[in-house]
Amino acid sequence: LAADAALLLSRYEKTNARLEKIVTISDSYQAQLRDLLEQVGRLAHTDVLTGLPNRRAMLDRLEIELARAERYGSEFSIVLFDVDDFKRINDAYGHEAGDDVLVRVAQEIRGALRRADACARWGGEEFLAIYTETDLSEALDCGRKAAAAVAAARVPVGDASASVTLSGGAAAYLRGTELNALLKEADDALYRAKAAGKNRVLA
Repeated sequence: LAADAALLLSRYEKTNARLEKIVTISDSYQAQLRDLLEQVGRLAHTDVLTGLPNRRAMLDRLEIELARAERYGSEFSIVLFDVDDFKRINDAYGHEAGDDVLVRVAQEIRGALRRADACARWGGEEFLAIYTETDLSEALDCGRKAAAAVAAARVPVGDASASVTLSGGAAAYLRGTELNALLKEADDALYRAKAAGKNRVLA
């Protein structure tokens, strides 16, 4: 009986050791899975080229700001930027140079933001910035500061470097304004900035 008990105990200890190893591996896989899901979540809301939030992420942020403004009566404004003559850059120097321009423009706009503000790549060569607790006049100042930072930077294009400019359209949220109407207002202002000669931010 003692021999049988010792054998059973030995088998139990081996089985228990295997189970503990399986649990450890399972915990490791679960941790890896959580990390992977977090990375996927970040990628789903990040523009891969520039590292800025993407359109989806900015729409989420805009909805939050709009709800906050409706509830507390706070202000916020947006500026829609577009890189001037971007097609000419792509045609003259290639899409790789165009990508370099977008990355540098993103860096300059982000560098000009205040701590509470945000910027996203809205699509193509367009960027959208949101300025919290900011009226239209202040948004124009912020937008022009960002555009000036971009214009002052020498952006690599091919084997040379060039000055790149932005046009922008600013719009301020007014109580009761729908998000689509606010975005259209900024887009209309951007169109006017382009028509007026580019390299400017208008409201």
